[in-house]
Amino acid sequence: MNNTKFYNEFRKNEKPNMRHAQIHRHVIALGLKQNMNVLDVGCGEGIVSAMVAFNVLPKGKVLGIDTSEGRIERANSGDSKRSNITFKCMEFTDLPDEKVFDVIMFNDVLE
Repeated sequence: MNNTKFYNEFRKNEKPNMRHAQIHRHVIALGLKQNMNVLDVGCGEGIVSAMVAFNVLPKGKVLGIDTSEGRIERANSGDSKRSNITFKCMEFTDLPDEKVFDVIMFNDVLE
């Protein structure tokens, strides 16, 4: 399943919009490969994290962090939750030094 179909299935209660195409372009531009470990800073409710997680299967992992407890709660309880994603409420500067990621993305932080 490609990213656009995955996103549309993921958010089937919403009408397709320009955000779908934008997210699709961002995920493609990351050059993700299977088994990569990705950090999604400012993950919000985890929509992009879920798309990224789909692309790094089978052994890749995604850590989504956000400073909003409410968004992290929604990410952990909503459609974004996948077996290879962890969502945490924390600051980027609070990550342990030993954490290593193949890709660090700030998709919804720098817009």
